[in-house]
Amino acid sequence: MKANDFRIGNIVQYKLDSFFITHKIGWEDLKELLENPEAFNKMHKPLEITPQMKIKYSNLLEYHDVKYIHELQNLFFALRGMELEIIL
Repeated sequence: MKANDFRIGNIVQYKLDSFFITHKIGWEDLKELLENPEAFNKMHKPLEITPQMKIKYSNLLEYHDVKYIHELQNLFFALRGMELEIIL
């Protein structure tokens, strides 16, 4: 994963001990990604779009190849100029 893939507020998974939890990217995460991408990629992983989200946002996903929630958030912001609030 690269720094230009993410924005503050993007939802990813964060490794906590031996399992992953849902996590919103903050400025500290982006700083870590820029300074130590290898460490960032060990502790974070993208969260795949759920089947329910595919149905809910089908009009947005119809013409775009989006696999992960952070990509959907970024696409929504690029097209609508607003943050996409996702409740998991």
